[in-house]
Amino acid sequence: MVHHLCGTTNPTAPCMINGVCSKGYPKDFRESTNINVDGYPRHKRPDDGRRAVKYLCKYVYKGSDRASLQLQNQARPNRYDEIRAHLDARYVCPPKALHHIFKYRSQFKSDVVYRLQVHLPDMQTVTLLPGQEGALQREGNRNSTLTAWFQLNADYELMLSEN
Repeated sequence: MVHHLCGTTNPTAPCMINGVCSKGYPKDFRESTNINVDGYPRHKRPDDGRRAVKYLCKYVYKGSDRASLQLQNQARPNRYDEIRAHLDARYVCPPKALHHIFKYRSQFKSDVVYRLQVHLPDMQTVTLLPGQEGALQREGNRNSTLTAWFQLNADYELMLSEN
């Protein structure tokens, strides 16, 4: 169960008894873990400056919110240019702004994944267009994605062993 704000920030919380949280929150910072006299542990809670922002990454991948703005010059109300008045703008909500202020990365990228054609030795699928029958005889066309990957790994291992 999540314990919500209490103490001086929320004195009417259900856990508050005589102005003190009955669950012992907020916990004090401690440099080591100790066992209390009543048998309950007092866990290590170092003050290393880290803070948590609840729901910071909620809906991060939906894309930014959009807003449509209309700008008008009060001096010339009759000259209204609808094309210039429409401005495609980005609305930055508070969690997104906080995300940028703290310089968190908002997108993670990894290596590109290629699908390898799996086959038995020298049984790879070959598709030829009319007039390309001689392509089978060329040595450069013998590798499939799978065999080329194996060859690349073998060359890489050889390169590492030579250095």
